[in-house]
Amino acid sequence: MADEQKPKRKMLVNPGACMGCGYCEDVCPTGAIHVSDYARIDEARCIGCGCCAGRCPMGAID
Repeated sequence: MADEQKPKRKMLVNPGACMGCGYCEDVCPTGAIHVSDYARIDEARCIGCGCCAGRCPMGAID
């Protein structure tokens, strides 16, 4: 069972709550987030660590 991996958590952005500050982009260890008018997460690069959600002052990422 040690070879089994946990399913990757999918991080989601609520565009209506995101203020586009870029804090999540700054803390993402894989560079999976790009912010223009609001944060967008590249699912292929996201590892589901939750650093972005923990840094978001608006609670826009879950």
